[in-house]
Amino acid sequence: MNAAIGAASFQVEAGGGTAALSGGAWTSFSGATTLLASVPIPVGRRINYFIAEVDRGGSSTILVDLIRRSGGTEVTLKTISISSGSGWTSTRSSFVGADIEDGYVYEVRVTCTAASNKLGAVRFELTNAL
Repeated sequence: MNAAIGAASFQVEAGGGTAALSGGAWTSFSGATTLLASVPIPVGRRINYFIAEVDRGGSSTILVDLIRRSGGTEVTLKTISISSGSGWTSTRSSFVGADIEDGYVYEVRVTCTAASNKLGAVRFELTNAL
């Protein structure tokens, strides 16, 4: 069972720099730019892994955080740090094991720091929660 967040579902986070959505990918980042998207996974599923589809453009580090929020509390469940590779790559997180529960908002935050960085999508490998 899988799910995905395409580039068009991400928005530039307030105060998070600027970027352009073009040809199905985010690109043209200015300085440190943060993108945010809700995770479209129903209650009762478990996120085992997430995969970031990015192009570093040969420079900088791209950070991809899986976040769980409740009220004013934010917890980073897992981070992928992508600092090598050129061209489009798919980088898989280590095991997450997060059950989607009522009362929480799950999001993905992506931070890019170079104009040449690109974000295509974030995919999820899921099972039913235990």
